[in-house]
Amino acid sequence: MKNYEIIQLKPEDYQKCANIWDMEKRPEMAKSFYDQLVSGNRVIYVYTVGGEYIGEGSLVFEMNDPDYSIPGRRIYFSRLIVKENHRNQGIGGILVDYIVNKTIEMGYSEISIGVDKVNEIALRLYQHRGFTEIIFDGEDEAGPYYKLLRKLSGKSMIIDYSLLAEDYDLTRTANINIINLFAAEIPLDGKKILDFGCGTGNYANAIKKLTTADIYGVEPSENMREMALAKGLDIRPGDHANVPFEDAFFDFIFMTDVIHHVPDMNMMFSELYRTLKPGGLICILTESHRQLETRYWVKYFPTTVEVEKKRYPDISNIIDAAKTVELKEYKIVTTDMDSEITISDNFIRLVENKGYSMFRLIEEADYQKGLAALKRDFDNKTVLQTNHGETLLWIQKQQGDE
Repeated sequence: MKNYEIIQLKPEDYQKCANIWDMEKRPEMAKSFYDQLVSGNRVIYVYTVGGEYIGEGSLVFEMNDPDYSIPGRRIYFSRLIVKENHRNQGIGGILVDYIVNKTIEMGYSEISIGVDKVNEIALRLYQHRGFTEIIFDGEDEAGPYYKLLRKLSGKSMIIDYSLLAEDYDLTRTANINIINLFAAEIPLDGKKILDFGCGTGNYANAIKKLTTADIYGVEPSENMREMALAKGLDIRPGDHANVPFEDAFFDFIFMTDVIHHVPDMNMMFSELYRTLKPGGLICILTESHRQLETRYWVKYFPTTVEVEKKRYPDISNIIDAAKTVELKEYKIVTTDMDSEITISDNFIRLVENKGYSMFRLIEEADYQKGLAALKRDFDNKTVLQTNHGETLLWIQKQQGDE
């Protein structure tokens, strides 16, 4: 998939959407959408590649139908369409995820949509994206349709990982100490293991080389999957709403620095519960809010702390989400320790590449100021005192659970 950009449409550019759908065949709809766009009741997001309009989707604030819109609470997702010769390439799913994230950013807790019953592809797409509650089952002049609802939870910070794939693989590697902690808790040899949100497959590849485990990965980013597949790994497209494996398949599921990218933890845990064997374990490698404050680079980039706290769920929030599907807290391990650190050239490179998402989310002036100070201390070989680590949250599916 080529590099893309999703833009918010301006009224003066509305006619460019004729590249996506035939406005002349549906003049009343075209005029209605335009009037809503001008009035501010409709926001249109357009998927573009090299300036070409490829797909679009809209949010409508007021629909005069409480099934579809409730002021301040529920917003209507309208008219998702992709240009015909670009369909079946994942563009619709990208637009849905983007628009749902925008809905969360706006502060809405629910998003609704109407779908024709005969449109099985669209129904599957929306159900996989969390539109699972049927609030109306009926028909109109166009035929039978559903009104679907998705209830939203969590916060969203959008980062395009397809565009980051190469830098990600260059600047992140598997931590052998973490793999040893996995192996200390559960023997890995011969087990069916899932690396959820595996990125470019660094951890999965290390486990494949070090053990006899059957290791699999799930990753939504096409570019990252391609890099993982090039390592000879079994990596499949999927996300928090769709883990493409049969029930009770895995002995062990882990995720490393992934949980803060998941827009709906309840949905994710439902899928992980389904694919995990009774007695199986999940390990979530993350950082608590306290640990976010103790990162040594906070000295250089203090504004990253609040950015990261908005992105990272705290440990108690993760446990509460797991409990919604009867997963049980098993144990919590932290790797905090006092240490002295000198800044490495690898870390300088990581920061320069903005290899951590937070560097793309703070103000550019704050980033540049911090980078300059970091480089000064690197040149001076400054020794930094730190007490920092990560948290491994272990969760178990109870024996006898189906």
